[in-house]
Amino acid sequence: VFPEDSPLGFFEDFDSMYISVYTFTSEDIGSVIQNKNVILLIEGSPVGGIPDRELLCSLKIPVYLYDGNKRYMHAKYAIKDNSSFFVSSENFGSFSNRGWGVVSDNRQETNKLVKTFFEDLDQSERLMCISNDNNIKELVQSVAKISQLPEFITGDVIVFTDNCLEHLVSLIRSSDKLRIQQFYFHKNWGNKESPLIAELVGKDVKVLLDGEWYNREKNNETVGYLLSKGINAKIEDTDMKVHLKGMILDNDRVLVSSINWNENSITNNREVGVVIDGDVSKFRQSFEQDWKEEEENNSIINIFIFIAVVIVAYFLAKRKIP
Repeated sequence: VFPEDSPLGFFEDFDSMYISVYTFTSEDIGSVIQNKNVILLIEGSPVGGIPDRELLCSLKIPVYLYDGNKRYMHAKYAIKDNSSFFVSSENFGSFSNRGWGVVSDNRQETNKLVKTFFEDLDQSERLMCISNDNNIKELVQSVAKISQLPEFITGDVIVFTDNCLEHLVSLIRSSDKLRIQQFYFHKNWGNKESPLIAELVGKDVKVLLDGEWYNREKNNETVGYLLSKGINAKIEDTDMKVHLKGMILDNDRVLVSSINWNENSITNNREVGVVIDGDVSKFRQSFEQDWKEEEENNSIINIFIFIAVVIVAYFLAKRKIP
């Protein structure tokens, strides 16, 4: 669970590594993988352009820009020694937002990601760096302090990289209780209602959406619409950016993914989702705390509004009527 945890422990002690991520801006991970047997694949045309090309060139590893048939290569994962993987809701940067990640050593599911990685690599172009470019930054030579990963838990994992709508609908239909925390959730696909909304109606559901200024209008629309359908929903109203794309199912399964809940992400992007069946208490506790903090914030705001109304009413009452 980010930002409380760190994924850096995954990036030590490896012979080979494949990384596929929408954007890569982490100097900490960079200092661990630089000049090693690593292939890095990133989206070739992310919104706003490729950040920090100097960092990418300083890694001294092959860096490829995805230019394939998917709208965006929006996945966020790393594969170590063809035997384990790390999948995240977060791009590989500071991991300072609310996000979730999972590490697994399931060989069969790892092989799925290896296959996907090379399919996407075949549709990519090498990032060209000029080796004598004085503008290329030098990473700090001291390797980033490795943060220990949480203890592994027993449980099954399933990875999916395509047919995201089919998988999401299947997960929702298989569950009576859902806790959903998303960067954003669009209520409409074109002129039609999102097909996910009808699947949520009539279930025990809580939906918590990001409240950053650029998401607030759309997410507020969705929250209002969900409430009108009898679905409990609200906006995260703390200083924390909610970037995750997760769902807890019946308290014993969890979806950790890169999938934003809009039409393009679900139908056109390269995304990766991992379903964990086991002890998901860490994710559940994180969601419950975020939901509770949002309620407490609203309570404090309501108290201040009440006090202000009382003060104004008091002074108005003291005014003499002419």
